[in-house]
Amino acid sequence: MLSKTFPNPESDEGAGKPDSDPEHDRALEYALLRAFLKERVGFQFGVAVVDDDRTRAETIDALGKDLAADGIEWVVIDLRALPDDAGLLAEIRRRITALDGRPAAVGVVGIEWHLDLGNGGMRDADKPSPLLTDANFQRDVFPEQCPVPLVLWVTSLALSAISRLAPDLWHWRAATFDLCVEPPDLPVVEQLDRLVPRPDQSWQAQPKEEAHRRIALLRRMLEEISSDGDERRVRLLIELADATEQIGDYYASLQAGEEALAIAQRREDRGLVAASVMRISRILARQGQPEKVLELNQNALKIYESLGDMRSRAVALGEIARSKASHGAVDEALTMHQEELGIYESLGDARSRALTLGDIARLKTSRGAVDEALALHQEELGIYESLSDERSRALTLGDIAALKAERGEVNEALALHQEALGISESLGDERSRSVALMDIARLKAKLGAVGEALALHQEALTTCERNGYTDGMAAIGLDIARLLAKTGKLQQARALAERSLALFTQLGWPDWLISTQAFLDSLPPPGTDDHPTNTGATAR
Repeated sequence: MLSKTFPNPESDEGAGKPDSDPEHDRALEYALLRAFLKERVGFQFGVAVVDDDRTRAETIDALGKDLAADGIEWVVIDLRALPDDAGLLAEIRRRITALDGRPAAVGVVGIEWHLDLGNGGMRDADKPSPLLTDANFQRDVFPEQCPVPLVLWVTSLALSAISRLAPDLWHWRAATFDLCVEPPDLPVVEQLDRLVPRPDQSWQAQPKEEAHRRIALLRRMLEEISSDGDERRVRLLIELADATEQIGDYYASLQAGEEALAIAQRREDRGLVAASVMRISRILARQGQPEKVLELNQNALKIYESLGDMRSRAVALGEIARSKASHGAVDEALTMHQEELGIYESLGDARSRALTLGDIARLKTSRGAVDEALALHQEELGIYESLSDERSRALTLGDIAALKAERGEVNEALALHQEALGISESLGDERSRSVALMDIARLKAKLGAVGEALALHQEALTTCERNGYTDGMAAIGLDIARLLAKTGKLQQARALAERSLALFTQLGWPDWLISTQAFLDSLPPPGTDDHPTNTGATAR
């Protein structure tokens, strides 16, 4: 019996549907895969392609129930639980032997964990994992050691890598089953998360090399997709837009988002149109185009409402609320954030609920309701602690520290900022580390410890320069310039402020441009500083 997730193509539910219907196509692929596994003709090798974790888990579970109904043992081997030096064939043989001859079928998942798709091969080129190499060399032994059907579950991106790494075994495959259509209730944004394997959920916190390697992988995959109308190309472009934004390459992010939108519009795929529009709006928000941002997000909201996509609707509500707040419409923004919060609560989405609590807290702070904001941030912090999300916990500690400082609890604020700094350093998160250093520096400056503040700011600036964080370089440079001006180092202050002005121009941030120019205009004419001191911060 088929799971409700996979409708039977022979039933009335599937009858009369055109071949181009994704759900019907997926049901047919599932039926073929089920028949493949139920055939009792000895060893057969097949490949099942699924990009989304949840779809994969549901499919494997449904197959287990279907096979059990026919008295067939469904042996699932998860390679993520095996060491790198494990052999695939040896593990299959061990599991099959334990069945004492009972009918069986084997499914293998998790091969991506033993691959480095960015480099097109194994994680350690000098010592490749035996999981595929042994399987490739021992392909002739498979029929004897695995006398049952075998299906290797892979993502679409791993498919070409496996064919290169294990070409002999690859030629044995009898069929490839494409099950890449995601569940209809999974938002487009979340579907992207598994399209390209990430080191972990906080991949953005990985060192700069990891982020750039991921971007290189995305671009390589885009080059391999020949049709500009391919749905996967749109998804990859949106993912590329997100990845390039994370490293501060806003021009590349906007380009990718606009290309994704153009293809989605030609395909008349409303879900992907909305996802592309929201990606573009995030970059335009950074460039100071609030009216356009609001228009784009409202269009996306209408699409998600018409599609009945509640989670994506909540995301759009959040974006619109932030736009409203930037226009000073705080009451409207709070109302929309509360609606967004209610949706996440109904969905049981703790992480998104925490993010929304943070948004509401910041609006409360802008109104001077510090105690309310502090309580909301504390609730947000508790959620991140329950999720073991250290990166988000560090950011929230920074928010709480800022409120503590505003209430005059300076020592407690410093301790919280130091805790956030320690978390960022333990995670190797250079961007969050630079933010924590800047927060501590600003607090030190308020206490009159200008020397300490300058040293911390310089360390943060060096971190941003090393990682190419243009936004951080601009903001921290302006902070240092202001401190230098207070100590009479006007030449260096002007040089750094001019550098920040150029960077903000490059970023397209009008508000920062205005404040930086105002600072420059407030300085005495060039040549006034008679006592320059080298702080290590120089204009380039």
